[in-house]
Amino acid sequence: MNIWPFTSKKSYDQVDNPLKNTLLKAIYSMQMHSGVAQVMDDNPTAYIKQGYSGNSDVYSIINRIIRMSSQARLALYTLENGKWIEVTDHELVKFIKQVNPTMKTSDFIQGHLIYKLSIGNSYWYKPLIESGVNKGKTNEVWLMPSNNVEILAGKSWMNPVGGYRLVTNSTIEFNDKEVYHAKFFNPLFGEYGSLYGQSPLKAAAETVSKQNQAEITELKQFENQSPPYLLYRDVQDAIMGGLNSQQREEVQDLFKDYNKKYKSGHPLVLPDKFGMLNLGISPADLKILESSQEGRRILCNIYGIPSELFNDKSSATYNNVSEAKKDAWNNCIKPNLNDFADDMTSFLISSVPAYANENLFFAFDYSDVGELQGDRAVQVQWMRQAYWTPNQILEATGQLPVDNPYMNEPWMGMGESPLSVLTAPTEPLPIKDFGDYDILNRK
Repeated sequence: MNIWPFTSKKSYDQVDNPLKNTLLKAIYSMQMHSGVAQVMDDNPTAYIKQGYSGNSDVYSIINRIIRMSSQARLALYTLENGKWIEVTDHELVKFIKQVNPTMKTSDFIQGHLIYKLSIGNSYWYKPLIESGVNKGKTNEVWLMPSNNVEILAGKSWMNPVGGYRLVTNSTIEFNDKEVYHAKFFNPLFGEYGSLYGQSPLKAAAETVSKQNQAEITELKQFENQSPPYLLYRDVQDAIMGGLNSQQREEVQDLFKDYNKKYKSGHPLVLPDKFGMLNLGISPADLKILESSQEGRRILCNIYGIPSELFNDKSSATYNNVSEAKKDAWNNCIKPNLNDFADDMTSFLISSVPAYANENLFFAFDYSDVGELQGDRAVQVQWMRQAYWTPNQILEATGQLPVDNPYMNEPWMGMGESPLSVLTAPTEPLPIKDFGDYDILNRK
């Protein structure tokens, strides 16, 4: 394609330099990008390839969430008299460490979060025991390749899911009892694809695409060392013509020989006066760095995690990193982990008739998360000031009570002694009745 817009030297000279440069840049931009910005497709594979796997910020944010979430501990509990009691001797405890023969639970959680935070959907499969007293139970759970799962339509809007289909090298179908679908809510009810969860990256599709294109643009600029340009003979005399084909080849050969012989810093002296037209825009003019930083903030906002955790010093909102981590736990990590624990409870316990009367549930223990202990200290101080008993405080903070009668009394006073010790008399008081008093003598 010939991008030169002028048919003669006369028409070329009639255009002033600013307009000429603007036209050339616009023509170059249109030729390179067809005048249309390429936004990533709205489908699971695109969200993984161009989002999680193809965008460094998306990858960093999701993996930061995964690394921080590993500090929490998954446990099995039962509810007795309104209190959480950890269960350690039940057949379901095995799922806390290993979900199937080839996958640890920690790896399962990692894969689940990658799928759900990238495409908005995560699918789990369990082979069911179909008869006997263990009907509905399972011995293992498998994480399905979520970008290759199709949802089969049900018979009515009240039963919208009829099953699932796994499309890889071969097509395998599953009934809706074998598969659990963890997803983000999708408000597009009744529209195509409304049975699938909405990906967080759907709202950030333009941002992710812009960042990916910025990386490609910057890489091309590094490869070329400068924007593409045109070199022309700058002559003031109208009689003098431009370069003929042989002269153009000679100038090109000069540049080639120069690049082979010298490194940067050596000037190339041309025999005539030449001008240069930049056809592209430099990375500085494009403000690629500023655009990438702003895109990172947008992605952090979408996931609910502070951008300060990704070396964003210009938008510092928190006094220290610990406060930023605490905010990440409360607004991002804990909600995602609590959803996962609820999903495990629904899939492995609530749907199994044999567990109906055991009041069992999965939940995460956050007592080892350092950033959340500041809140616990404030909570404990409030409970002490409200005269909670030590055992009540222990139970409220997830610890086992102490088998001592004093621990079931409020502790008061400057030295914080048990109430019964603090108010107990040093010796028994004499027992008196009304006969001991002389009303007239006021004894």
